[in-house]
Amino acid sequence: MGLPKESLWATCFRDEKGMIPQDDEAADACMVSLVSIPTHVLFFGRKDNFWKWPKQALAGHVAKSTSIVAWAYCDLQGTPGHTCQVNGDCKRFLELWNLVFNSI
Repeated sequence: MGLPKESLWATCFRDEKGMIPQDDEAADACMVSLVSIPTHVLFFGRKDNFWKWPKQALAGHVAKSTSIVAWAYCDLQGTPGHTCQVNGDCKRFLELWNLVFNSI
């Protein structure tokens, strides 16, 4: 896509409940072989990097997910108290690619 690597971030799974192992394999792939973005790998929990099908079910299929996001623009720039961040409340980071690993 011709995007500079400095504008890319990867998000990988880290379970805030400590029940599922952190997805170091996905992080390593992003840092080394996949897109080579070693300084931009961030870990997020079940809200942002975890899939559950169907979403309403108590039991179902679950999976870790990894996303590649790119810096775009902030639609909330100048809003008091706002901080731009990956998986934040503004549109600064655009998800380009999502990988779902359906084995835990």
